[in-house]
Amino acid sequence: MAGRRMVNIRIIDSDNFLELPLSTQALYFHLLLRADDDGFINNPKRIQRMIGGSEDDFKLLIAKQYILTFSSGVIVIKHWRMHNCIKKDRYHETDCINEKNMLYLNENKTYTFEKPQCIQSGDNSEPEWNPSLGKVSLGKSSINNNILPEQAGQQKQEQQKLENDNKDFEQLYQGAREYHMPLKDGGDYVVTENDIERFEQLYPDLDIHAEMRKIYAWLINNTKKRKTKRGMPKFLNGWINRSYVQFVQEPKARANAPKPQIQHNFTQRDYDFDDLEQQLLRKQQEGM
Repeated sequence: MAGRRMVNIRIIDSDNFLELPLSTQALYFHLLLRADDDGFINNPKRIQRMIGGSEDDFKLLIAKQYILTFSSGVIVIKHWRMHNCIKKDRYHETDCINEKNMLYLNENKTYTFEKPQCIQSGDNSEPEWNPSLGKVSLGKSSINNNILPEQAGQQKQEQQKLENDNKDFEQLYQGAREYHMPLKDGGDYVVTENDIERFEQLYPDLDIHAEMRKIYAWLINNTKKRKTKRGMPKFLNGWINRSYVQFVQEPKARANAPKPQIQHNFTQRDYDFDDLEQQLLRKQQEGM
């Protein structure tokens, strides 16, 4: 494994990545640093424990598809080839050959379980050289087309799992008007559009959607403190009220508060600084 890795700013500077909790972002960077030359990691759980990351951080990276998982426990960085381009003389192929054979490359050089469709047929362009894959024809970017039936079935299961894990995030991050909050029993509490409008009326000048995202992230990272369906309304009202006081009421009160007058118990004296300077010069001359 190399001692240096590159990071593509376009990936980590996106709103999608920056909205992740800081602990999740940290886990992603550690996984990126420790991946092999094809972006595979065969001990992700050990890295997670080593840096103090939580299981929810790991699940967030899966749900947002920053990493792809396999039933063997191996993972791969989805945007690996966008991050790193390794020279042929320094490249060492991954030991995770079976997992590598289950993947394809999209046109933007991201890994995928789905075989991409060829944009052009009969393309006679010179094939692009990739040190880790050999010659790859333009428009045909699969890593290995010889997928066995059992591998294809496993691939489909992995893709379905990712789609299921991503369901809540599609509601949360793609402009949805309702939010699915995880409960203690594993179910969901749905904050409806009517609930959002009610909060917006009761708490003007507060970004209710931003607070909902914060609540969701907090529940993801604090599984033991999740609420029951009956206790969720009280939890939401308390959270929104505290945020309104902290971010709206208190700043307004500080801005409108009268400035305190400076009080002292002495009278300001007027000085003739030219006279003081002359006195200082005379004292210096007398001392000489």
